[in-house]
Amino acid sequence: MLVLLLSITFNLLPPSGMEGFSSFIMPAATMGIILIATNVRLVRTTMLDTLRSQYIMVARAKAFPTRSYSTNMRCVTAPFR
Repeated sequence: MLVLLLSITFNLLPPSGMEGFSSFIMPAATMGIILIATNVRLVRTTMLDTLRSQYIMVARAKAFPTRSYSTNMRCVTAPFR
């Protein structure tokens, strides 16, 4: 899909070969997109687990403001440290 878009339609990058730095952009972008999708999925799953945890439910039951328990990104970003 990227080859069709970037190489054939817009003629920005070479479709294949080793023609210098421009030939490394498309493979790097493809691998980056895959890694970003994996990390977004991991963060979403971790965030949902954190929001379902007991201390969040207690905070909701005690009517704490949403802002006080929605700042739990520190718990979510723990796998990335």
